Amino acid sequence: MRIVSLLPSATEILCALGLADQVVGISHACDYPARITNRPRLTRSVLREDLASGEIHRRVQESAAGRARLYELDGDLLARLQPDLIVTQDQCSVCAVGKSDVDDAVTFNGCDARVVVLRATRFREVMDDILMVGSATGREEAAGALTARMRVRLEDVRRGIAQARRPRVLCLSWFDPLMAASHWMTDIVECAGGVDDLGAGNRGSTPLEPGRLVSYDPETIVLMPCDFGLERTMREWRKPAVQGLCGGLNAVRNGRVYAVKGSLFHRPGPRLVDGVELLAGVLHPLRVRHDHSREAIRTVA
Repeated sequence: MRIVSLLPSATEILCALGLADQVVGISHACDYPARITNRPRLTRSVLREDLASGEIHRRVQESAAGRARLYELDGDLLARLQPDLIVTQDQCSVCAVGKSDVDDAVTFNGCDARVVVLRATRFREVMDDILMVGSATGREEAAGALTARMRVRLEDVRRGIAQARRPRVLCLSWFDPLMAASHWMTDIVECAGGVDDLGAGNRGSTPLEPGRLVSYDPETIVLMPCDFGLERTMREWRKPAVQGLCGGLNAVRNGRVYAVKGSLFHRPGPRLVDGVELLAGVLHPLRVRHDHSREAIRTVA
C-alpha cells in the first residue's frame, strides 16, 4: 500500500502502526519520527516563520472567513506518487490542509485513492481515529495493541494522582491575543491531575477576557503555542503586552510557568500520552515522574 499523510498526527499514527515503509509522501510539518522526514512533502505553509503573533492571528482569521488559504497542496506531486490511501483531517483549517482541498486535488489530478479523514476533538476520539487508521490499513491488531498501551499508561498516571489536590491550570496556545488551548487539551489537563476551567473544549480557542483570566488566577501556566519552538515561546511570553496581562497571576508570582514542546500536546496521536505524563510530572512532581529533556520543557518563571 502507498500512503500519503497530510498531517503530523497521521504520520505518527501510521509509523506507530508499523507502516513507515509504506508512507510515500508527508506534509511540510511532519517531523516525527526522524526516519520519515526524507519523504516528499506535498504541502507548504503560505505564512512566513518570522511573522509576529498578531499578524499570524489576523491571517488565520482571514482564512477562517474564507478570504485566504494558509496552506498549498502540490497536486502534481500527489498524482506522481499515485497513493492508494490519503490520510487528512477536516477538524481544523488552521492546523493542516483540509478535506475539501484534498478532494479537489484528487479529482483534478485523477488520483484513484481512498481518503481517510481524522476528526478527533476529544482525547477518547483520538483512540477512535487510531483504530480507524488501523482498519483502513489492515493493521487492526496493531492499532488495538497501541491504544491498549496508551490506556495502561494513562491509568498509571491516574493512580498516581488519585488522592492529589488538583491545581488550576491555564494552557496558553497563543499570545496575541492570549488564547487558551481547546479540544483534547481539557481532557489532558484532567488526566494529568489539574483543573482547566479556561480551556475551550469543543468550542475551539477564543481570546481570553482579561477579567476572567484575573478571576481564575491560574496556579500553573503551560505555554504551548502551535508551531513555536521553546526559545520563541519564551520570547513571546516575556513581551510587555503579555506580562501586562499575566504578570500578577499566582503562577507567575510562584514561578510556575512552563514552556513545553507543542507537538506533545497539539497532535492528536500516540504522543499525547507523553504530554499527559509530562504535565502530570509538572503538576504533581512527588507523585508522577517524567523523563523529558530540556528540549521538551523549560521553566520560564
